[in-house]
Amino acid sequence: QEEARLAMQNPDLYDGEMAGIDGPFDAERNAIDGNHYRWKKARVHYVIDSSLSNEQNVINHGLKK
Repeated sequence: QEEARLAMQNPDLYDGEMAGIDGPFDAERNAIDGNHYRWKKARVHYVIDSSLSNEQNVINHGLKK
C-alpha cells in the first residue's frame, strides 16, 4: 500500500516515476472550471447498488476517510 501511495505523489509521471509515457487514465484527469459546476454544499449524492450489500461496510469505511 505504501508503494502505491508514493507512486501517486507525482501524478505528472506515469506510475509516479516515468516521464513521457501516457498513462491509461490521462484523458480522465481533466477538470471543468467554474463554481456553477460544483455540487451544492459540497455534497455528492450517490446510491449504492443492492448487489453490493456484502461490501457495504467496506464502502462506508472508505467514504468516512
